[in-house]
Amino acid sequence: MALGRLLPGEVDAVKERQFRVGYEIERFEGLMAAYRSGGDDMPVLNAAQLEDLDRLRVALRIGVDKLERWAEFRTGQSEQRR
Repeated sequence: MALGRLLPGEVDAVKERQFRVGYEIERFEGLMAAYRSGGDDMPVLNAAQLEDLDRLRVALRIGVDKLERWAEFRTGQSEQRR
């Protein structure tokens, strides 16, 4: 739902919100990991549902990685971890 509120609008408006969008995509990726691990408190999703959500995750990641400031931020984070 958070992504649904952040993504609509002109490209310039989305670019202004790119850090929030990136953060929400990372949260979504964490949620996907929890679904895959099948924790006790997670609803059970079938393989088709997981595949659909994974495709969405990949598409979102590709899109957010094209936002220049977000890509630079992520690159900087990766270099700091080394």
